[in-house]
Amino acid sequence: MKYLSLFGNTSFSRIVLGCDHFGETISESTARSQMDLYLSYGGNVFDTACCYGQQNPGTPSTSEVLLGKHMRFLERGMYRIITKGGHPDRRDMHRSRVTEKDLEYDINQSLDQLGTVPDWWLFHRDNPDIPASELIDLANSYIDRGLTNNIGVSNWSTSRIDEANSWALKHGKVQFTISQIQFSLAKCTIESWGDDTIQIMGHNCSLKWYEDSKMPYMCFSSQGRGIIQKLLCSKDLGRAYRFDVPANRSLAEKVQEIAKRDGVSVTDVCLSYITSLSSNSLAIAGATGIPQLRETLSGCNYTLAPSDLSILSDLRNS
Repeated sequence: MKYLSLFGNTSFSRIVLGCDHFGETISESTARSQMDLYLSYGGNVFDTACCYGQQNPGTPSTSEVLLGKHMRFLERGMYRIITKGGHPDRRDMHRSRVTEKDLEYDINQSLDQLGTVPDWWLFHRDNPDIPASELIDLANSYIDRGLTNNIGVSNWSTSRIDEANSWALKHGKVQFTISQIQFSLAKCTIESWGDDTIQIMGHNCSLKWYEDSKMPYMCFSSQGRGIIQKLLCSKDLGRAYRFDVPANRSLAEKVQEIAKRDGVSVTDVCLSYITSLSSNSLAIAGATGIPQLRETLSGCNYTLAPSDLSILSDLRNS
């Protein structure tokens, strides 16, 4: 497993286990086996949210409940938990739940379900109608009250992160220190994704900004829902339809070429694009079952050559 040493000497595995569907489409027994397998490969970062596995706001998060039950018997310093609050009701994605009342409910529900204070708590969405200074002040109050150890954001533009962190620096507050964003070797757009409440790298978010700022960024859908593999095998795209854009067809051919040359899988190449790209990138990887997760983790140490990274980036951005 490859690691990043962040925030002094905190070790983060560069592959983060995504726990989105635990207890929902992924059974409890499979979820537990996935967590054990991930730990056996040296993984130590778990990504969840109070809305994962949740039918409606206010109902339990099967993901947080399962994660909390399974991890509480392990030494707490062995792993990091990242959770999120303020996701909109899926029945109306444009009615913001980034309000003091909704966020208070979410973070307390997360603590109850996880049975531990999360290492990082993140705003799951932004609310541009509220000044970023007010939101980072609110997040700081969670640290002051012992509800989380650190704070960050998911699906925020870099300009809003700058606004918030500039305020925090000026007023002696804790800054946002982690950001989650959609990014993968496989390309997609806001239009192809079909949800304009998320942030996609290249849309209001610059890779150069992340590289210059050194802010760790965690990439969700880091394998593009398996679009490259599906294109190569002429499989039905299923949920990978969001990545059905022309650039990915050219990418698929090059990925296959690199995989054959290096004796690795197509999955290894796709995931390594994130974990080889810069000194502050992490890939959130989820799996439907044990075989898929084992395939993902088997290449966790594989690193793409700089020349391959450059070629793939050029194809992706063409």
